[in-house]
Amino acid sequence: MTTIAVLIGSLRHDSYHAKLADHIQHTFPHVTWTRVSIGDVPFFNEDVEREGDPDAVQQLKAHIRTADGVLILTPEYNGSVPGVLKNALDWASRPANDSVFLHKRVGIIGATPGMMGTIVAQLHARHILEAMRASVVPHDALHISRVHELCERANDPDTFRYVDRYVTRFIDYVNEPLAANANEQSLKEE
Repeated sequence: MTTIAVLIGSLRHDSYHAKLADHIQHTFPHVTWTRVSIGDVPFFNEDVEREGDPDAVQQLKAHIRTADGVLILTPEYNGSVPGVLKNALDWASRPANDSVFLHKRVGIIGATPGMMGTIVAQLHARHILEAMRASVVPHDALHISRVHELCERANDPDTFRYVDRYVTRFIDYVNEPLAANANEQSLKEE
């Protein structure tokens, strides 16, 4: 069974991203979805890292390491990813040449009540993840605008069709053999 770690960039208990994660988990029961808590991860500090990863960081890394892929659900704060998400990614990127994200298959979904659909936050997240040598779903993005209206129509089976389509493609991407992806093969040979 495919295992996917889910990182939610909003700490609010009843966030739209948590609702999207609920929908995804319910719609794709053939996948093991593991929500990874990032709210307790301390601010990244090399002095702390030198003493050994704190428990919350060890748990974060363990969930990502054992997952077949990672799905990131992120809002956009001030034209970028939320600080709590960036902090978690900074910890998970260490050590640089052996990080838990090295060649890990990653998908990104962003939602906002506004009209821009987290376009900039997702570009920033992609840039960060590619710098970490993660393998982000190529040529595919899901920017959800007016998410509050989407969540109000949650009982309509057609409401989440774009989410479902993206998640289906992401699961397929996670399950592709490494050799089938030329970019990953060339990175693997470096």
